[in-house]
Amino acid sequence: MQEQNVIENMKNIRKNKNSENEIAVTGKSGIFWLKGLAGLLAVMLVFTIASRVVASITVPQVTASAPSSGKIEHTVMASGTVEAGGEKAIVTEEGILVAQVNVHTGESIGEGETLFALDMDSLEDQIYELQNQIKKLQLENDSLKKNKAQADAKQQLELKRAQEDYEETIAKNTVSDGKANEALQKAADAKSQAEKELNSAKDALAQAEKELNAVKEELQNVKDAAAAEQSKDTADQTGEAEKKDTDSTITQKLQQLEEAVQEKQNTYDTIQAKVTEKQAALDSASVALEEKQEQLESNTSTAEDAKKAAERAVEDAGLSADIDHTQEINAISLEQFQKQLEKLKTLKQQNGEITAPSSGIITKVCVETGQKTTDTAAVVMSDEQSGLFFTTTTDSKNREYLSVGDNATITGVGKETSDCSIVSLETSKDGSSIKVSIAMQGDDFLPGESAQMTATRKSESYDYLVPVTAVWQENNKAYVLLLETENTVLGEQYIARKAEVQILDKNSSYAAVSGNSLSADCQIITDSDRTVGNGDVVRMTE
Repeated sequence: MQEQNVIENMKNIRKNKNSENEIAVTGKSGIFWLKGLAGLLAVMLVFTIASRVVASITVPQVTASAPSSGKIEHTVMASGTVEAGGEKAIVTEEGILVAQVNVHTGESIGEGETLFALDMDSLEDQIYELQNQIKKLQLENDSLKKNKAQADAKQQLELKRAQEDYEETIAKNTVSDGKANEALQKAADAKSQAEKELNSAKDALAQAEKELNAVKEELQNVKDAAAAEQSKDTADQTGEAEKKDTDSTITQKLQQLEEAVQEKQNTYDTIQAKVTEKQAALDSASVALEEKQEQLESNTSTAEDAKKAAERAVEDAGLSADIDHTQEINAISLEQFQKQLEKLKTLKQQNGEITAPSSGIITKVCVETGQKTTDTAAVVMSDEQSGLFFTTTTDSKNREYLSVGDNATITGVGKETSDCSIVSLETSKDGSSIKVSIAMQGDDFLPGESAQMTATRKSESYDYLVPVTAVWQENNKAYVLLLETENTVLGEQYIARKAEVQILDKNSSYAAVSGNSLSADCQIITDSDRTVGNGDVVRMTE
């Protein structure tokens, strides 16, 4: 671009020189102006060349390319260990001396091969001791059965006696309650009769009092009439004979009434005494009734206590003795000992040899010659039917690039197996790492070997992929620099223009971006020899 500008300037100079010759032919008056124009053009040429030289030194050199379309690949690599997909623990009876160990860790063995052998004398001792324990438990259970039968018979007898005592108590209480209720009823009847007689006497007393008051009232009326008659006679001075007759009549009447009053009074007093007597009889009957009631309540309470005591005696007699599961426990122990004895006898028939149940690889040997066996695994071996697994741990940030079912490649020293499948992903408790388990293919690897996993995942297809060096960050916003051309006084120049983008995905090499200013044929600055900013003049690397 710069060389073309220089050529154009040289052509312009030649044209100017031709014009100068033409001016010289036409006349000497134009010589001055031609010389001045030539000088101006020479100066312009010098400055142009100088500016080009300076630009080549100060203007950043950049590399630009159009974005491509495609997918982002994410590759996760991690080192780990090959493990047996399944392991078998070989366990034998504990407490038996080991005579010989025939295998070692990592050894490949076949089905039926001897893993280790037990000492026969030690095995015989175990059998003898176990037989004695079985005999002891059997004798103990026989004694427990007899003792339980005797205890049950004793309990039944006590229960029968307690039941009889209870029934006898109920019968006595029934008789006692009948007598007490009969006496109480008689007392109640006596009180009721006394109440009736008292009420009858009170009614008679009221009638006598009424008759007494009537006679007294009549007597008083007569007395009042006699007094009135005497006053009248005194005033009227009636005859003596007539007066005497009247006085005699009044006196006779008064005498009769006074006698009647006395008689009624006597009757009233007699009835009053009878009421008092009947009241005393009622009080006595009430006291007797209360006494019978108290006696009945006392008898009832005593009977209830006796009944309750008899009931409790029956309940106590019906209760079983303290629960004892010794026989059941012994039965369980006997069953276990019998099974253990059968196993020991089987070992004896096999001359104490412990063999591999299937072919595989020995992953751990836990017994030693001269030591006794324990209740844990004596030998651990791989299960060929379960295959091999590769396990590793990777950073949790790789979780989005790994999924159960994804393919992976396992690489070891001088060997590799592909088409392996991720079967599990377990995140650690603190969330910082992920345990990856991969089911392996083939039989090139052995349990315990170190290897490396490689798992690659491709993203969806994107329209714009650019090198990660083309993406810049500013104020938490991503942008790229587009390469554009502009015409300036110095000619056509390249200008860097900032264009904001959104990062859709990226790996260590490429980023998938989107933005309104992007197109399939736009030029994006991917590299430069110095810092480039928005609007800076740049030049392409030659």
